[in-house]
Amino acid sequence: MKNKSTWIAAAVMIPLVILVCVFCAKEAKQMGDMAFVMFGQAKLRNTIEIPLSEANQIELKYSSKNLKVYPAEGDSIIIKEYLLSDKEKAECVIENQKATVKGKNVFTFVFVGGGERIEVYLPKEGIDILSMETASGNITADEAFSIQANAVCIGTSSGNIKWRNTKAEKVALAASSGNIHAWEISAGETAAATSSGNIDAENINGAFALAASSGNIHALGMSGSGSANTGSGSIKVEMDEVTGDLKLKANSGGVKVFLPRELSFALEAQTGSGSIHTDYDEQLSYNKKGNQASGIIGGEASCTVRAEAGSGSVKISKNS
Repeated sequence: MKNKSTWIAAAVMIPLVILVCVFCAKEAKQMGDMAFVMFGQAKLRNTIEIPLSEANQIELKYSSKNLKVYPAEGDSIIIKEYLLSDKEKAECVIENQKATVKGKNVFTFVFVGGGERIEVYLPKEGIDILSMETASGNITADEAFSIQANAVCIGTSSGNIKWRNTKAEKVALAASSGNIHAWEISAGETAAATSSGNIDAENINGAFALAASSGNIHALGMSGSGSANTGSGSIKVEMDEVTGDLKLKANSGGVKVFLPRELSFALEAQTGSGSIHTDYDEQLSYNKKGNQASGIIGGEASCTVRAEAGSGSVKISKNS
C-alpha cells in the first residue's frame, strides 16, 4: 500500500513539475534570462563599491528584491547582493558623477530556498541625489541609518517602505501597494504616497504632502505646513508647530487634528455625513445643519486650517 501511494504521488507531482518548467521557460523567454534553484540559500555573490570621489549621485533599480539600508563606515557607497544565482548580479555604470546600479531581470524558479536581499551602505554626507527603486520588495532603513542629501527618492511597486533620519531639500516616498512609515525627516518638502496602504509619519519638519488612495494617515509630532488626503480611510494629524496652511481631507473616513494651544488661525471644517467637534466652538459659526463651521481662532490668523470629511466626523482639538 505504501509503494502504491508513493507511485500515485509521483504520478501527480511529475506532470506538475513539467508544467511549472514550461511556464518558467515561457516567462524566461519574455524576460530574457532565467535560473533554476532546487535547494539553496542566498549568499553573497556580488559587492559593488562606489567611491564618493567618483559619484555623488546614486540610482538603484531592482525588479524583485528587498533593500536594507545601513550607514557606511567610510566614504564609499557599498552594495552587497545576497542572491540565489550569479545570473542576478547587478551591473554598475558610472558617468558624469552618477552611478546607476541595475539588477538583472532574471526569472528565478525556486523549488526550495530563499533569503535574497540587497544590503546598501551609504555615507551620512557626500551624496547629492539618492534614488532607490524595487518593483517587488521592501525598502528599509536601519535604526542607525541617517543621511544628508539634496534629494532623496524611494519607491516600490509592491512592498513596504520604512525610512528615517533624513535631511534634504526634497524627500519623496512612494509605494503603489504597501505601507509607508517615515521618521525624523527634515526637508523643504516631504511627499509620501501610496495607492493601497497606510502612511505613518513621525517628527516630520517642513512642508509635507501625504496621500493614500485607500488607507489611513497618521502623522505625529509634525512641524510645518502641508496636506493629507485619503480616498478611503481616516486621518489623524498632531502638529507641534504650524508654519503655514493645513489642508486635510478624507473622502470616506474621519479627520482628527491636534493644534498648538497658542496658534492663531482661520478654521474651516466640513463634513458630508458626520458631526463636527472642536475645542473652539465659541469662536465658530455653524450652518443650520451643523456640518459646516468657520471662524478666526485667537488674534490675527497666521494660517488657515481646513478639515473635510466626506463621510465621517471632524474633530479639532488643542494639544494636551
